[in-house]
Amino acid sequence: MAGEVAELRFMGDQTLSLHAAKLFLLLLREAGIEVTEDVQHRVPLSVLNDTFHLTRSSFRAAFEELEAQRIAVRVTPNERKRPYQKRGPIFADIEEEDDGPELEGYRPAEVRFRFSPALRVAVAQSGHWAEISRRAVLAFESRYTLSLYSYLALRAGRRNTSEDPLTIDELRAVLNVPYGKLTNWSDLRRFALDRAQAEINQLAGFVCGYEAIKVGRRVGKVRLFWGRKDEERLREAEKAFQMTRVERTAQRRGVETIVDDKVQIAEGLAAINQQREEGG
Repeated sequence: MAGEVAELRFMGDQTLSLHAAKLFLLLLREAGIEVTEDVQHRVPLSVLNDTFHLTRSSFRAAFEELEAQRIAVRVTPNERKRPYQKRGPIFADIEEEDDGPELEGYRPAEVRFRFSPALRVAVAQSGHWAEISRRAVLAFESRYTLSLYSYLALRAGRRNTSEDPLTIDELRAVLNVPYGKLTNWSDLRRFALDRAQAEINQLAGFVCGYEAIKVGRRVGKVRLFWGRKDEERLREAEKAFQMTRVERTAQRRGVETIVDDKVQIAEGLAAINQQREEGG
């Protein structure tokens, strides 16, 4: 299916902040079934303010961050057409009404926006956005989680549960890691991938994991895998949504500690085996 081979990525060295990334995904959901249409979408400012609890200046900064971003969409239509890349901004235009006292006979102040042709192609070519959970998006605390979640949501409904391994640079792009940050594998794993995995497994409607693959003596590629949650895990996710943020964080840290211990043990055994091979 053509939609299953469409990919969207943000261009340039600038990465989205957590607020801007959440706003982006929620605007897609607010657009609803008309998200792929060349129409102007309307969202009351009160809805967005209640969702984000930001000052007006911070809210405008998140919008301006999205306005400055450019995206690239790679699409493989079918066997008879060449694959192509479509580039452009996220929005064609934005109109933001001024706040003020509610006037009789007038609707509340709103933001009106129109998505760009490039963004509409990305949405039209995949069932990705239907998989995005508003509750999960709002609960995530890391932009790395949000980026990995968005990437995997496109794939969660497929029959296959993994794909070809990603290079470290490709994984950094998937996680939306800023240029020059987390350049070695141990930092990327500990501060981005493991934390994103823990948050997704706690709150999303699917689970994910990864396999580190060595090229020579170093980890050079990473295979991501995923799968739908069973009923028991979905109930656990529902319980997590009822927790406070502090309680969810404490629960995740317990999981992260177990993961870290397993990784350290595995790495220690690998080192011992390597020494034996070199010595023997």
